[in-house]
Amino acid sequence: MWIYQQKTLSSLQSSFVMMWIYQQKTLSSLQSSFVMMWIYQQKTLSSLQSSFVMMWIYQQKTLSSLQSSFVMMWIYQQKTLSSLQSSFVMMWIYQQKTLSSLQSSFVMMWIYQQKTLSSLQSSFVMMWIYQQKTLSSLQSSFVMMWIYQQKTLSSLQSSFVMMWIYQQKTLSSLQSSFVMMWIYQQKTLSSLQSSFVMMWIYQQKTLSSLQSSFVMMWIYQQKTLSSLQSSFVMMWIYQQKTLSSLQSSFVMMWIYQQKTLSSLQSSFVMMWIYQQKTLSSLQSSFVMMWIYQQKTLSSLQSSFVMMWIYQQKTLSSLQSSFVMMWIYQQKTLSSLQSSFVMMWIYQQKTLSSLQSSFVMMWIYQQKTLSSLQSSFVMMWIYQQKTLSSLQSSFVMMWIYQQKTLSSLQSSFVMMWIYQQKTLSSLQSSFVMMWIYQQKTLSSLQSSFVMMWIYQQKTLSSLQSSFVMMWIYQQKTLSSLQSSFVMMWIYQQKTLSSLQSSFVMMWIYQQKTLSSLQSSFVMMWIYQQKTLSSLQSSFVMMWIYQQKTLSSLQSSFVMMWIYQQKTLSSLQSSFVMMWIYQQKTLSSLQSSFVMMWIYQQKTLSSLQSSFSAGLVQSRSMPFTFAPKNLALVLSTTNSTEAFTSIGSHCHMCSLTGLVHPISQTCPQITQ
Repeated sequence: MWIYQQKTLSSLQSSFVMMWIYQQKTLSSLQSSFVMMWIYQQKTLSSLQSSFVMMWIYQQKTLSSLQSSFVMMWIYQQKTLSSLQSSFVMMWIYQQKTLSSLQSSFVMMWIYQQKTLSSLQSSFVMMWIYQQKTLSSLQSSFVMMWIYQQKTLSSLQSSFVMMWIYQQKTLSSLQSSFVMMWIYQQKTLSSLQSSFVMMWIYQQKTLSSLQSSFVMMWIYQQKTLSSLQSSFVMMWIYQQKTLSSLQSSFVMMWIYQQKTLSSLQSSFVMMWIYQQKTLSSLQSSFVMMWIYQQKTLSSLQSSFVMMWIYQQKTLSSLQSSFVMMWIYQQKTLSSLQSSFVMMWIYQQKTLSSLQSSFVMMWIYQQKTLSSLQSSFVMMWIYQQKTLSSLQSSFVMMWIYQQKTLSSLQSSFVMMWIYQQKTLSSLQSSFVMMWIYQQKTLSSLQSSFVMMWIYQQKTLSSLQSSFVMMWIYQQKTLSSLQSSFVMMWIYQQKTLSSLQSSFVMMWIYQQKTLSSLQSSFVMMWIYQQKTLSSLQSSFVMMWIYQQKTLSSLQSSFVMMWIYQQKTLSSLQSSFVMMWIYQQKTLSSLQSSFVMMWIYQQKTLSSLQSSFSAGLVQSRSMPFTFAPKNLALVLSTTNSTEAFTSIGSHCHMCSLTGLVHPISQTCPQITQ
């Protein structure tokens, strides 16, 4: 389109140069107005583009955050599954410990378990083969569903490509119409006729037609909002039915679980581990499919955003062409009087302001609808997370049910049939979810198609209005009469009335959107209450289950207390023996201590006696006669006697007696 426009405009280059020179000289106020309008339009388009870019970035961030959340959720799920597996291992160990309370003797149960293992091995083999076939069939169904989804998305993309080609052709046709209109303008701008009243009457009709077009657009918008509201209501009713069906399924499963919690078997661990891996793989496949689907929807949405940005640029270019055409028309209409120029400039400003107001109102409305759609998308994402959490709760409850199924007796075939029915119900739930998702995509596609049709109709109506206005304007721009002032006053009143009508319509539209938002809020609150009630039911069911486990735990605790008492009694015996040993050692130590104290007392007494004997040695001679030594000390000086004794004798450390240095255990006589 741009290349064609350049070629078309190249032939008019000299005229545009002359037009530009004249515009700079005579239409400075109009130029400033158009510059302001252009700047505002560029700012509006830039703001709109920025808004789309911001919306796109936000959407990408939201999708990235959603993807990250799915990755985090996946990692968390894997950690949770790992933790759950560890918890189940620990719970399984704990269960093995607590199962002893179901029978009077764990030894009897173990013997019975060993006997039944051989008879159930063949049943497990058959069950294992059947499970592999069922899971393979389920996987094939999901592969078929995935292929169908890809074909549907490819068909949707093709439809949008066809729609885009049609849009380009329509815009090309519009450009051709404007080129022909421009040629007609150049031919019909030769003279000014005398009856401006006719132009004014037609202008009033044109404004009335414009008002009617806005009213029609507003009515269509209200119908679209009503249809959107109806779609949300239908979706909500379907959601409630789905939740009710899910709740019924949980109730049925719970009743069956309570019936089947009668006996316990041990070889369920092998099947349990494989089942967990299979369910984890299935869940991973759904997560991968979901991430890919979100990327596809994100790509589809980005295509619409890019198409919308290009369309806005095309409309901006079209509007610029009208502005350039209008400037040239102003140059040609130089013979008109200054009052008409002033009036025309003011009229253009008023219409531009009205158009800008309508454009801003439309942009705001689109942002409001986009925000409403985003809110619904976020609500839907949250709902999906809630349903995913509910599904996870169902999976956890199902895992717990599989863990707590009491035994695999001869009626294990019945339990296996029920398990297959439950997997079939799960598959049906996924099929229902898939159908609903396809309906949602179909509704989204329908909404885009409706929006596209409406946009094409609006562009067609705008084109028709411009063509008719342009033809009539070229025919009726003959002269200026004296009644122009009256016409101007009436026109201002009409524009004021039209502006008031738009304001009233805008206020009503905001109230309608507010009412729609309130309805969504009420619906959301009711949904949360329903989910809360469902959650409460699960909590009650979980409490009952915990009480049952608590009863089993209490029995195990009693057994554990008895075991602890036995160990405590044994420990007490060891403690008593140890205390007795410590007492014996303490008594022996006390005997040694007593002996040591007595020895110290004896030594102290001997030392005291010896000191007293040295004091009395002035008048009493001391004779020490060992076996091989005769020593007689006779002195009146106690110090000399003590020194002499100390040179040849020392005191025994055992007896406290003095003996010669040469003897070890002497016989002392005095």
